[in-house]
Amino acid sequence: MARNVLQRMVLPLRRRDEGEGNGTMSLDEVCRRASEMASRMEGRVDDLRALHAPRDLLSRVVLAAEVMGRDLEQLLALAGAEQSDRPSGVQVSQPELYAFALDNALEGCLAECCRFVMTIEHSPDIDEVVHHRLALMTERAQAHAELCWDIHDWCMGQLSPQRGRHIRAAQRDRIGALSTADGAHTAATLAGLARRIDKDHRAA
Repeated sequence: MARNVLQRMVLPLRRRDEGEGNGTMSLDEVCRRASEMASRMEGRVDDLRALHAPRDLLSRVVLAAEVMGRDLEQLLALAGAEQSDRPSGVQVSQPELYAFALDNALEGCLAECCRFVMTIEHSPDIDEVVHHRLALMTERAQAHAELCWDIHDWCMGQLSPQRGRHIRAAQRDRIGALSTADGAHTAATLAGLARRIDKDHRAA
């Protein structure tokens, strides 16, 4: 599972000498972003279990976390990362539905996928094989974002209308903050997400 992968320390990776401070990303930053996304998806598995989410939805999130964990393992291997185990046994507290729904709406539905698209656009000098793996992971990240929208729909059905409005307003604010990022693919992704938020708002 992805969390098990993230309980390992990623030691120094191959880095580019060029590109510091010019908007491009080093290989270790790319791997860090991928690791964070995998970790967050695994965290959703734990939270959805604790919140007694529908079995079908939970099983889909479990599968997504497993796929993302395998993708991360392969990315780290291609990147030449060395791994060493860290102690596990992190206590997971009982999640609160509104806090979980807000995080999923902002991070899962919006920000995580955008970060992956931005990673592709800002890492042009990375090894071609690694870049190809990142492209595959970005496609999956977009599919996982759709899954997060399904989680979103379930959460909104459990919350009061007032809290639902707060979450939708927060999503619009987050899109505005993300829209400062550059890159054609990022802009197209954000435009699609903005349309999705408007559709969700009209359907509420």
